[in-house]
Amino acid sequence: MPWKATDVILAIAILVFVSIAVIAIYIAVGGGVVSGVGFSITGGSIYLFVLLTCWALGPFRYGVSLRALGLKAPAAGRASNSLPAGVVVASVAFTGLYVGLMSQLGWDSFVPDPLPDEIDLDGTWAILAFGVVAVGLGPLAEEVFFRGFLYSGFKDRLGMWRSAVLSSFLFALMHVDPGVLIPFFFTGMLLALLYERTGSVWSCVVVHATQNALAFAITVWG
Repeated sequence: MPWKATDVILAIAILVFVSIAVIAIYIAVGGGVVSGVGFSITGGSIYLFVLLTCWALGPFRYGVSLRALGLKAPAAGRASNSLPAGVVVASVAFTGLYVGLMSQLGWDSFVPDPLPDEIDLDGTWAILAFGVVAVGLGPLAEEVFFRGFLYSGFKDRLGMWRSAVLSSFLFALMHVDPGVLIPFFFTGMLLALLYERTGSVWSCVVVHATQNALAFAITVWG
């Protein structure tokens, strides 16, 4: 990829600052009330900025196409077509085993939290807005950033495995909840390897969106 590790570090700094600013403004305006629609608009705004940042510091800055971010068809082959399903199964299975182990040990602080009770998903519009962000925009933005931009940007300098580890750690850390750090790191590693194998961020988006759809369904209708 034409962009370098310094571009990735700059993107991380910008996105951290913007995310904190947007969330602070939302809390100040909303008085601490977290509605489903408001939460989705806030999250959606951040995700759109993530995509814009990846484009500005990557393809736009270096004069290359969006294909450089992995936005292209997966490599042809039976393995490329079946790998996303295998990654979903492996990720869900690992998460289930992890949650079961933490629960048995009584380490509740390391069990992933469900959707916070403070987020109000009452009403069709709240559920719809949250679903669009959680299942659609979120997976796209996160995969473009963590796999298409960050992993690729660090790969030339750090090599495949260290870049996969770093991008997966940052992917897990970004979700804040300590309970998801280990399972999300594991999932991030699987997604990095999937991206390496297929050459397409769309394969990762499919996996990510499928997992989020399962979690969304359990949260709303479980």
